[in-house]
Amino acid sequence: STMIIRNITLSVEVSYEEIATVGIRQAKYACLNRMLSLAMTN
Repeated sequence: STMIIRNITLSVEVSYEEIATVGIRQAKYACLNRMLSLAMTN
């Protein structure tokens, strides 16, 4: 039973890391898009 709990916690940590990396990637793309749109208007 302890192994199952350990596997669940590991999978939860991995999913949190994946969510964080995806969020960072989306933020970078949003910044790039904003800078590109500003350059287009100027």
